[in-house]
Amino acid sequence: MVTVSLTSKSIKIERLFIRYSTNMPSIIYGGLRYTQTRHAIQCKKCLETIESKHVHDFKECSCGAVGIDGGISAGNRILGNLSDMEDRRMYCAIAEKKKIWLPQTAIEEQFSKLKCA
Repeated sequence: MVTVSLTSKSIKIERLFIRYSTNMPSIIYGGLRYTQTRHAIQCKKCLETIESKHVHDFKECSCGAVGIDGGISAGNRILGNLSDMEDRRMYCAIAEKKKIWLPQTAIEEQFSKLKCA
């Protein structure tokens, strides 16, 4: 444990950041925890990619077939028929001070589990 001299304001900000980052959606793959950095889908009907960037950011594609909400916070949602959308989420892990992006095949595997449920 490292002791650092900080003002009470910066300690409060650090605690908020830690609490927020532990509530973000994540996937464990290959022994690493990847946290979601982008919450997006593509509509297969109109080919529009939509992205929700924060908790109260509901987006719907131009044809209205699919929607997305919740940003990268816990409890984010995708709306519509799963066969009408393609996953465009992104996940990242940090190991030894390097960013490691989750392979798209692993994300597609996770998304296909949703379709089977």
